[in-house]
Amino acid sequence: LEPQTEYRVDVVFDNQPVGACMLRTGAEKQRINVTEAPYWAKGDGKTKNTAALQRAIDACGPGDAVYLPAGVYLTGAL
Repeated sequence: LEPQTEYRVDVVFDNQPVGACMLRTGAEKQRINVTEAPYWAKGDGKTKNTAALQRAIDACGPGDAVYLPAGVYLTGAL
């Protein structure tokens, strides 16, 4: 899906149309990648990442999203 784009969604049951609606995606958010500077979290399943993940969450503004690439991130309470 593309950001800020309108899409029509058709609902079909047993090959019969039963409804439709229009949806619009929101603005694309800036990704805060927790594995990059200054966070350096590791999704290796061994490293405890509590502090790194909390710093990323704290840095996240209304137009941002915290992004965790595939991996196993060990953490305590956030």
